[in-house]
Amino acid sequence: DRTSSPSSDRTEGFFTLLMRWPLFGLALAAAAQAAVPPPQCQPNLCHMCLPTNASGTCCNSSWHCSYDGLFAEYLCLPPTPWICRPRGRGHDEAVPPPGRGRDDIGTPRMAAFGKRGPFSAGAYGDYYAVPAPGSLHRWYAGLPANGTCEVLLAVGFSSVNPSDLSPTVAAADHFPKPLGSDVAGVVLATAGACTRLAVGDAVWGDIGANTAVRAAEMERRRSAVGSELRREIAAEIAADSAVGSRFVDGRGSIRGAETKELGGYAQFAAALESQLSRVPAGMGLEEAGSLPKVALTSYKALVWFARIGERARERRKVLVLGGSGGTGSVGVQLAKRAFNSTLVISTTSAANFEYVRALGADELIDYHTQDWWDEGVVADGTMDIVYDTVGQRGTGDRAIKKLREGGAYVTITGALATGALPPEVSQHFFINSDTNLGSADLLAEIAALSGGAAVRMPQRKSYALSAVSAAFAESAAGHVVGKLVISVPAASEEAVQQAVQMWEQAGSH
Repeated sequence: DRTSSPSSDRTEGFFTLLMRWPLFGLALAAAAQAAVPPPQCQPNLCHMCLPTNASGTCCNSSWHCSYDGLFAEYLCLPPTPWICRPRGRGHDEAVPPPGRGRDDIGTPRMAAFGKRGPFSAGAYGDYYAVPAPGSLHRWYAGLPANGTCEVLLAVGFSSVNPSDLSPTVAAADHFPKPLGSDVAGVVLATAGACTRLAVGDAVWGDIGANTAVRAAEMERRRSAVGSELRREIAAEIAADSAVGSRFVDGRGSIRGAETKELGGYAQFAAALESQLSRVPAGMGLEEAGSLPKVALTSYKALVWFARIGERARERRKVLVLGGSGGTGSVGVQLAKRAFNSTLVISTTSAANFEYVRALGADELIDYHTQDWWDEGVVADGTMDIVYDTVGQRGTGDRAIKKLREGGAYVTITGALATGALPPEVSQHFFINSDTNLGSADLLAEIAALSGGAAVRMPQRKSYALSAVSAAFAESAAGHVVGKLVISVPAASEEAVQQAVQMWEQAGSH
């Protein structure tokens, strides 16, 4: 994080001390195991602490004291062991136990992978607050009219998408903030005007929507945080006053600092009912957790932009670039199984031919030995749709040459053609997350295609929630076949009861 204790620059962190003086560190670690409570990561600063904590209990020797850089104040915290983790910049960071800030003192905790602050790298820990009912409407602007219901999920599975690797979130957003877009889990509680989902429903959805922090929340956060974050939020407020945000569910500009919703890499997640649909019949939660974002992306690419469903069958010749990845896997299936295209060609490596052929591809191109843009591989003016999931330089101009009259080139990577387009040929670039606040009906449509058999993810590799960073590393290498799934450990029965009780109590007021 970019915020720290005033003493952090002149005081070595606990872990740094262990690394620099191993023998001293071993002795100190042994003594720590016998100590009650465990030693703190940084020197005791309770002489600088506020006189009372948020519950009105006076600080005493049994409470810990923590400088909270986010709120620029010292907080008295219950007698729970501290957690140390690398903070970057050569220092360690004392991560306080439950009760770290004004907004979430006393709320239940959960394990999650996310960002402790807007400038920090992703980290796994058990100090994330369970989302409270109404939090999405309190934080975010421009929520859809049919999104008045919020749902608490026990997350079973999520997955890794390229857009999850380094999401941009506003400084005015809430922290610590769990990351992750896809969710598959079970409804534990609801709040608001809920009409479709009920407790116990198994659901799937993409909660990685682009949205904006509400103006009132930006102002509240600016008045609460430390000086460095205050400058960042002030800049966001100034930018918002000048131009507003660039989107709201595809409908135009709204006020607020642009951010991402997220929350799938956690034991509990809050989502809008308008973002969730029941898991398709015959599909398990693990597979359901791998699909929402890639299924929505490819559906929009082929149906909304390429208008495949409006074309006569003989005008459905489709080239999918990158057929073995997540979006490509769904694109091939949709083109063949759902829309019965006369010809589906896909690029992949020879090692993945069997996998992509099983998805429905009629012809395959090994990109290691052939260039799809060569006239002898795919003839110019023969395709109706080119769907790009790879983003290779020059793809746009090459793809346009392959299209015949009425053809459409759709990319999710931004690799558009730079030259003039032939008559009756179109090109499109879109960001799936711009239109994911009300995607429940789309998910239901996808589930219904070909009796539920059109969209599946037959190849998956699982990582534990605590190993999200390793999953990101594999994804960044660019050779994932199918999807990488994140398996979320079940919360304890006590934790579930506490989370549900928090939602039920809010609903009774």
